[in-house]
Amino acid sequence: MKKIRIKVVFLLIPYLILYVIYIIIKAKPALHLDEPTYLFYARNLLLCFYAPENTTFLWAGPGYPILLAILEKLNIPPVYQKLFNACFLSTSLLLIYNSLKMYISRNNAILITLLAGLYYPFYEMLPYRMTEVFVILLISMILYLSNRCFLNHNKKGWMVLLIIFSGWLMITKIIFGYVFVALLLIFTVGYLINQQSTHKLFFNICFFSLLISTPYLYYTYQKTGKFFYWGTSGGMTLYWMSSPYPEEYGDFINFFFKPSKDETKNQLYKMRHEQNIKRAIGNITIFEKINYEKLPAILGVQQDQQFKRLAIRNIRENPSKYLKNCLFNISRMLFNLPYSYRNNQINMKYLICNSILLLLFMIAFANIFINKIKIPQVDFFLITFMFIYLGGSSLLSANPRQFYIISPIIFYFIGRYLLNGPYIMKKLKLILFRSGLK
Repeated sequence: MKKIRIKVVFLLIPYLILYVIYIIIKAKPALHLDEPTYLFYARNLLLCFYAPENTTFLWAGPGYPILLAILEKLNIPPVYQKLFNACFLSTSLLLIYNSLKMYISRNNAILITLLAGLYYPFYEMLPYRMTEVFVILLISMILYLSNRCFLNHNKKGWMVLLIIFSGWLMITKIIFGYVFVALLLIFTVGYLINQQSTHKLFFNICFFSLLISTPYLYYTYQKTGKFFYWGTSGGMTLYWMSSPYPEEYGDFINFFFKPSKDETKNQLYKMRHEQNIKRAIGNITIFEKINYEKLPAILGVQQDQQFKRLAIRNIRENPSKYLKNCLFNISRMLFNLPYSYRNNQINMKYLICNSILLLLFMIAFANIFINKIKIPQVDFFLITFMFIYLGGSSLLSANPRQFYIISPIIFYFIGRYLLNGPYIMKKLKLILFRSGLK
């Protein structure tokens, strides 16, 4: 037993080293993507506030800024803050392994864990102070704790940890707040119908997880006067998703930057959206670079509500185009295309990685029906959690980040239902183990 545990640790250490090297090579001193936003909130927290006074700038939840605030308080240099991502991702692999070995052989669990460690999309945000790698850790933690909670007779301790990490996930990626509300409704109805104790347990987990997020929701209520209000970014995201124009595919377009190298396309974009953007945000000029300090004054609840009204109008007038954008969204989550106003080219890294992952997942899912495998309640909880999240993500502007953060659950299902019993990867497994894993 001890020898096997040492073996697993030594198998994962090369991944930790690989991630550290990757971060050191790829990390840049300048802030990229949403890094300024998370750092802005982290520094606000150190000054004992979140959104600036007299603003309703609630663009992101506090889950990740809390972590950054701790690192900033400890005066940890930015490059070392990014190195925490290597620890987060390596720990995620260990949690995936430990979740699988509860049900399948250790060698099979090692195989899936090694495949997960090579999954290219996981590397995308490693060099940045962004939420994605941390969310992968939280998802992996929920995966592991769910199984511990439902397998262990003394489950109170595991249940408390599961509730804490689920609550943390909600205030890190606010879409999961709506996911847990949907789960709460499902298990409430399930318990009312058949009175199963497991449904009551699921209900308690969802309810108390949501309860953890209430301090943040109370804060947003105080700032905005709106009940159950998670953030001010949803309206703009829905607006771009509702675009009725044939050359636009529902992806988020930052109006501070020109979307194309072709000036004709930029002017077309400006003609279509300038009036709506001004109506929502005020008298601004499209493509004008605005100092970040000015954003809190213009990206508050008013713009969020106005963009939502514009989006709902677009959807009512062009429902078929919105459905097309949802399909484009799914394609973007999986294969990183299409994007509006760009010359879209196939991204082979995403195409290969996610095609293989989906194929294995579909085979595993088919194996459940072909061999009439009874899915345990914990896996029903996890698969419902995953599909509600992915379904909700497809309705708003999305990109590959929205898909790969949930993939620890996909790797778990592949290991659980493809390598446990009749499976197609038998020869591949034997080849890999004979080459040195076994």
